[in-house]
Amino acid sequence: MERLVQIAATTRTALEINSSFERLDLPARASRLARDHGVTLVINSDAHDTAGFDLLRFGVGQARRGWVQAGDVLNTAPWPRLCDMLKAAKDTR
Repeated sequence: MERLVQIAATTRTALEINSSFERLDLPARASRLARDHGVTLVINSDAHDTAGFDLLRFGVGQARRGWVQAGDVLNTAPWPRLCDMLKAAKDTR
């Protein structure tokens, strides 16, 4: 996980916290490691329909266990900032 986080930091790649309670990929410990290395995170509902958006609470809980804050999560940014961040990421590739 350390190597993956280092690569994500170097390449400015966001890592996903999957909110499906059956998965909860990117465990809290890994989320905290990513945050500590300046890696941006994305909380994904893993929804396949609108009812699945309720799963976000599990992803948010996972992030909180990793001491991740809103500023560390790409999809908590206001729309103009999100657009700027995505453009900056595209320009570096």
